[in-house]
Amino acid sequence: MKMVPYLPAELIDHIIDYLHDDFRSLATCALTCRQWLPAAHFHTFGSVVLWPDTCKTFAELLAASPELALVVHSVEMRSLVHGSRVWQLVDLSFLDVLTAVTDLKLNTIRVADAVHEALIRTLLTVRKLAVDGCWFATLQDFAALASSFRGIESLAISFLLGDPNAAVVSPPPSLPASLRTIELGDLEWDRMPAVELLDWLGGVPDPQQIIGLSCHVAWEVWPAQMILGIFGSHLQHLELVVKTEVSLDRILGKAEFSLSQCTNLQTFALRLWLAEMCVPENQDLPWVPRLLSQLHCPRLYKITLSFYAEDMTDLRTLASENAVRQLSKAQYFALTALDWTSISATLARADFSALRELVIEGRGPKGILEAYIRREHPELHERGVVTLT
Repeated sequence: MKMVPYLPAELIDHIIDYLHDDFRSLATCALTCRQWLPAAHFHTFGSVVLWPDTCKTFAELLAASPELALVVHSVEMRSLVHGSRVWQLVDLSFLDVLTAVTDLKLNTIRVADAVHEALIRTLLTVRKLAVDGCWFATLQDFAALASSFRGIESLAISFLLGDPNAAVVSPPPSLPASLRTIELGDLEWDRMPAVELLDWLGGVPDPQQIIGLSCHVAWEVWPAQMILGIFGSHLQHLELVVKTEVSLDRILGKAEFSLSQCTNLQTFALRLWLAEMCVPENQDLPWVPRLLSQLHCPRLYKITLSFYAEDMTDLRTLASENAVRQLSKAQYFALTALDWTSISATLARADFSALRELVIEGRGPKGILEAYIRREHPELHERGVVTLT
């Protein structure tokens, strides 16, 4: 009798891994044989996005196939309309069976009443929480939710408060000792109790436990400076994202913003949305070597620089009715406008000797920028640290 060819399970899983985003093919794999089922289910149901009108169907699927609950490790809950009350009408009892979820993202939903209670009561295994554009009644409500995940390691926040001036009846519950990274997203600092929020974040059991921080700056830079004052000396990984339509002199210079307290960094990422085109006359560009020069981190091995600006070859802004600025990643040839002399001099300092990689994120042909650095700054080129991605 002729033997049917047999593939080891590890090889089958590896093959199915290539189909991770092809849900039609994954469905076919799931129907092929039982051996293929676990890998197909892992990619199909490992990360789920829930809308108010899809929860009932998903709950019925879990009831029919309880084993799927253990496959779900990432859940995102979204709303079409910002702050809509529609989630209050959804039966969220199915969340009780999702005992393997480690990542939870709440996107533009109203977290109040039954939704707030259900999230606090369930999903106890969450390690990573991202709150993006959500609505909470008070800071106390948000703190109660975030602190309910006792094993949380990563917290990303961007939310609105219904009553930013609500009196604090009792201190918000503190964050767990497991927390390691914080991301302060696009927060409207003038519409919330900013100092109370930052004090709450700084009230972790041990500030030295926070090793990663991402700060988004739009109009107010003092919250970023305050949070760096709390965690800066212990941070290992820092990302600074500046999105503003005014000059950096008005945002960073006026407040005398500084990174000097960050002395233990291993990685640093600077992402700038520029108010003008990426040309030598742009007065924001000198801030790049200025910020880098403030770093004194003997363990710093990676720096990432990313720029978004108006494309000099893209005329969509002029063609749009209201001249809406079209920002995109700067082209590599435009990045010759940076003050590479100052950047090179800063990176040549003894306290940058551990640097192994200077990542420049851009788009388009790389040759012009590579040739420029090789010709004008041979000492930086010879270090072999510059990577264009």
